[in-house]
Amino acid sequence: MQLTVSLLPPTPIHPSRDVFDSLEIWLTSPDIAFPSWLNQQPLKKTSKTVYNSMFRKWIAWLKLHGIRINHVDENHLREFLDSEKLTKHHRQRYVRLIEQAFNHMARIGYAGINPGTRAGKRRIGEGENDPMRFLDSAERKMLVALIEKRTEKYREDQNWIEMRDTALVAAMFGGGLRVSQAQAVTVNCMSIQEQWISLRGERRDRPHRARLLPFANEALIAWLKLRRTLKLRSDLLFPAQRSAGGYKPKRATEKMHAASVYRRAERLMTEAGIQGNRVCAQTLRNTYAAMLIEQGINDDLIIEYMGFFKICTAQRLREAHEEWANGKDVNKS
Repeated sequence: MQLTVSLLPPTPIHPSRDVFDSLEIWLTSPDIAFPSWLNQQPLKKTSKTVYNSMFRKWIAWLKLHGIRINHVDENHLREFLDSEKLTKHHRQRYVRLIEQAFNHMARIGYAGINPGTRAGKRRIGEGENDPMRFLDSAERKMLVALIEKRTEKYREDQNWIEMRDTALVAAMFGGGLRVSQAQAVTVNCMSIQEQWISLRGERRDRPHRARLLPFANEALIAWLKLRRTLKLRSDLLFPAQRSAGGYKPKRATEKMHAASVYRRAERLMTEAGIQGNRVCAQTLRNTYAAMLIEQGINDDLIIEYMGFFKICTAQRLREAHEEWANGKDVNKS
């Protein structure tokens, strides 16, 4: 399914159009014409700054390769996007932005092709997605062993930060929590006896219950016990500060910053001996899903445990895992 990113709503040509917004200047000096046109659009100043920067970068690439704007086709656009190594989201923003610019040029007399429209039809904005990353069997064992070792050490030492970080990574690895969910989940969402974490819905997930794997449940039991001993008052499961608290709306200083969650996940994975580009929080969630699949969990339960909206998402996940497993023995790697 192609994602349509609407950036600039079509607007009629105003009789008092900027003097630099002419077809002649678009063809000879697009880096001048574009901001002149963009300034007339009903957008925030910050958005205009971003779009101007994007367009200038594209024009600079055209100049570097000796390509005039009226000679651009969708293949040039593909080459540019590939060279920038952009994410799927940013590729689509570029395609949509350039399509809108050429739509405007057509309204003022340009008769050539619209490379943005053609790129959209050929899904050039989607690019090539990186293969989904999973931890192999040996790496999983190393990380579980580290979590268990740290749990024993820090619940005895009462080192609340290190115990929190251990439980945090355990919840992401053994419960499939996203970074945003780890930031927001509260103590009353836990059901230790039943080994569940209840999670509220967000943009990418529906409300669901994540089933905790045993090692994660043990780490969270130790963390909750230490919280009670130290009388941490925050209702957030993983607060940023020991002194933050009270059952009230969260202050920015009470919630862990997303970058901090990422850093802690990477630190513990590295400490466990895991290396390479798989050392990231998303790999923990992916590997949780892989462990469910390898246990024979059906798609309906994967949807429940992961919070997916559609069964096709679970099926795509299963396909990605199968593709990964075909090149790696998941039991002996």
